[in-house]
Amino acid sequence: MQRALTWLVIAAVVGLAAAAGVDALQGEPGAAEPRIRTEERPPRPPPADLAADLREAGVTGVLTYADEECRVRALVLPDLQPHPAPTGGRCRLAAPALQRFGPPVGDPQRVLVARCRSGRVEVAELGGNIIDQGHGCEPAWGPNGALAVVRDGAIVELASRRVLLSKQDLARELRRAGWEEFSFAVERFAWLRGGAVALIADARSEGGGDVLAVFRGRRALEPPSFDYDDLTDLRSSPLGTFAAARIGGGGLAVLDRRGRPAELFVRHGQALAWSPDERWIAEATEDGIYIFESGDRVPTLIRIPVVAQDLVWR
Repeated sequence: MQRALTWLVIAAVVGLAAAAGVDALQGEPGAAEPRIRTEERPPRPPPADLAADLREAGVTGVLTYADEECRVRALVLPDLQPHPAPTGGRCRLAAPALQRFGPPVGDPQRVLVARCRSGRVEVAELGGNIIDQGHGCEPAWGPNGALAVVRDGAIVELASRRVLLSKQDLARELRRAGWEEFSFAVERFAWLRGGAVALIADARSEGGGDVLAVFRGRRALEPPSFDYDDLTDLRSSPLGTFAAARIGGGGLAVLDRRGRPAELFVRHGQALAWSPDERWIAEATEDGIYIFESGDRVPTLIRIPVVAQDLVWR
């Protein structure tokens, strides 16, 4: 085992929330961070030739970002025209866990929202009454439509109380990787393609840090080799191919759905987003947002001169 360097080289940039996730930020109290009062000033328009480069590359969608002063902005790609964004200020753009229903499950207009309040998860219809609740936090809808939460260091289905991954499972798999002197508990998780989960496990023993791993069922696909002082903001890409987390001292850690470290061309990012089809990557750095093609080992970089603290691409 070894302490990971501040930067973990990675290969595709993090996809943030689904389209409904960004929409839910507007007018939804309790999502992500508290609102911050800011003086609204229009952002400086990007250079016109950037739009031509993005158009030629075929980059599309809406890129929402939190700027240096935590104001939420949005740009339509490729033309870089302003797009309506949630009001107020947010430094992080994580949204509540959402589940859309459609045939044959039920009403295609019905949306359920799950969020954690004071150690309990509440499930409610969007804008409506609470319909379920229970002990736990970090809610996430599984591929079967069931809601799972982190409860006492394990991953548990909220309604059935079925344990999907216990602390004993976690300990067994991490000991196989040589983590003999530590006691780990799940801190947060995100679903990946094929029913796998990426998770941050927090060491409960003195001197331990956080590890990032991918499990399918009760087995780790690739036992982790690194630990970090602090990992936060775990999110999966739109199609569930990758998961990424922020490293507390700066930088990003990313795994693919098989649990292997993924390689990123730009190494000094502070926030990541994939396009909805995962073809494109947007990486927020200290000198702008870089957009490049996923999987290209020597990509052409398109730089948008905007400093962002967080990103959502839909």
